[in-house]
Amino acid sequence: MDATEQNAGLHTEQQVQKYFESHLGWTVKKLDTGRLGGADFRICHGETCFLCEVKTIGSVRADFTEGPVVDRLLEDRDRRRTRIDRSQDENPDKTLLMRKEEWQWLRASDAEFRKKYGTRKRNTEAKFGDCFETPLRESLDNSSVSELPYDLRLDSDDLYVPSKAERARFVDWLVVQLAAIDRDDPVDRRWVPEDRPYAAPVYSAHYPLHEAADQHDTRHVIGVRLQRRLGSHDDEGLRVDVHGYGTLNVERVRSNVEKAISQLRAVASREERSRRFPRVVVLRFESGLHPLDDLQLLEEEVGTLFKKFDDLSAIAVLQWRPDGQAPPAEQGISAWFRFLGETPCVPFFIVYHNGWLSGATEGLDPDAFSDRWSTHTWVGPQ
Repeated sequence: MDATEQNAGLHTEQQVQKYFESHLGWTVKKLDTGRLGGADFRICHGETCFLCEVKTIGSVRADFTEGPVVDRLLEDRDRRRTRIDRSQDENPDKTLLMRKEEWQWLRASDAEFRKKYGTRKRNTEAKFGDCFETPLRESLDNSSVSELPYDLRLDSDDLYVPSKAERARFVDWLVVQLAAIDRDDPVDRRWVPEDRPYAAPVYSAHYPLHEAADQHDTRHVIGVRLQRRLGSHDDEGLRVDVHGYGTLNVERVRSNVEKAISQLRAVASREERSRRFPRVVVLRFESGLHPLDDLQLLEEEVGTLFKKFDDLSAIAVLQWRPDGQAPPAEQGISAWFRFLGETPCVPFFIVYHNGWLSGATEGLDPDAFSDRWSTHTWVGPQ
């Protein structure tokens, strides 16, 4: 774990400790002092106690829903094999013409296939930031257009990390295009202007970061949106906003919970009084969760983990929200942004309770998370 991850983890622990200490009657005892290891806290309200381990997930998203890339490629290959075999069975008089590479791809043994493609790794949010976003920003900061008063937004549908050569070509293209647009001469036909009354025009384009080398490769495109800033902020130079989209990195969820349960068990094995205490893992996702797609995948993974660890009482996901009533929709988006900017945020939790919990460990009392915003879901048999 690097210094950034350590600082983020410590910050999350402090947030959790403050949350419980602000609840009247709750006491928080720090357990993991670095000497013996184990869970972070023992949290008590009178005679009611539970053990708590806090984990921060920095790389929230990845390119694929589950499993190594080679497994996904094998699934794709098996589906194509099935279609081809069915077509040949239905049309025995027809000859199938196929390139040599395609035939080798389809008919290689699983062992040969894994050897050739097994080194391909999933791209994660952390890798996308470290290997694409950060060097991209550095290159633009040192470019001839760094002082131009524009907002540049980049949207990648996946978390593809281009090679150094691909990234360099993209930066060169951005620099040339931004300078041309500043001269009111967008020379690349990919640009689509959007005239906006009383505001600077917006230019958008789709740039191919990577062209598919063959039918087993994937084309990767990034969306580019550019708008000049007018008024008091025109002296701030180029501002860059990068968004990479993927799906929930369930492998990071799994590895963090697996480590957490071993730490919870370590405390329970050392302390007789803690042996039957509920065991709770608190997770914080640094870049947040999508309220639909991410939470659905997370609940599915939580169910799998609960079946595997029948001594894990609950998983609680730390979230933040404005502490107030949102303005009605008819007041418009400006009222919504004022509400977000002026209203203090408070922590709350999405708490999943283990329906497969064994009798050796007690269930978590829902009153442990008793603020006005937290929700409770029982996963598994009731």
